[in-house]
Amino acid sequence: MDKPQVEIAVPIQAKSKSKIIKININFAKFNISTPIPARFIIYSELDGKPDKIINSEDIIFLVNNENIKENVLSLNISDKNIWFKDKIFVSFQPLDRNFSGNFWLSAGLLGNTFIRSYVENWKKLPGGIVPAINIDVKSEK
Repeated sequence: MDKPQVEIAVPIQAKSKSKIIKININFAKFNISTPIPARFIIYSELDGKPDKIINSEDIIFLVNNENIKENVLSLNISDKNIWFKDKIFVSFQPLDRNFSGNFWLSAGLLGNTFIRSYVENWKKLPGGIVPAINIDVKSEK
């Protein structure tokens, strides 16, 4: 049976115009023997939820043991030239529905995270759980 293609999006706020340099995702557990293709998507915000995609090209990468260092996968996307101000959402979506093994994302509490299966409406993740997805930025003064 196919595993659902789930996408999870976390809000990120910037007070000044900022360029995304890296996207970081923290894993609590990673037990996968074959690399999994995945995607990051950057969304604008509307009414507190993810809205329109703001990255002009797909940000697709492989999740594997080689690119996870100290439980963190960092992807340099400075060449994508993605700028934002105020609130955006950064989403993570594994693209292989039938991988063997499992992984868990590290998470914190007391935030607004959204989840959806492929192209369904966004739903707020219960309990205020926020997966540990963050970004490194370069801000304008």
